[in-house]
Amino acid sequence: MGSEPNTVQQLLLSKRGCFDGTAVVCRGVRTSYEEFDRVTDRIALGLQKAGIGPGRFAAVHLNRDERMVEAIFGVLKAGAAVIPMNRDMPEKRMNSLLSACGASIVLDEKNLDELLAGIQELPDRNAAPAQLPLRLAGEEDPALVLATSGTTGLPKGVCQNQRSLRFLF
Repeated sequence: MGSEPNTVQQLLLSKRGCFDGTAVVCRGVRTSYEEFDRVTDRIALGLQKAGIGPGRFAAVHLNRDERMVEAIFGVLKAGAAVIPMNRDMPEKRMNSLLSACGASIVLDEKNLDELLAGIQELPDRNAAPAQLPLRLAGEEDPALVLATSGTTGLPKGVCQNQRSLRFLF
């Protein structure tokens, strides 16, 4: 990786092991940066092992808690584009959006547990990002898809690329 990360994936990987303390607090549950790195690295590796990385799309359909945040950052670390899905979205609308975006996987509680169960061994979180065997995304690869519905009422995905999303962090 160059001196300045050009993608959100490179930025997140470059910050592994850089912070101590609490990364996420949700409904009284505190997740340390160390645990956050460990879980998001496992998600990223599991996704890439399943063929989901740069240029692919992964929907996150979880409750608004620490697992949702971990899943979103895991997808971004994998270099894939994340599609956050509202749990209250009607099934027909959700299926239409997933179809329109070409989602490769929907991370719900069951799929996330299965993905994490398949990845146990990880490099030390203080190790160089290159020690995580991840395919790197390019600047123009998709990073985030937000659902919107235009005048037709049909859901559409508005996509942000890796370079654009990197500047939000």
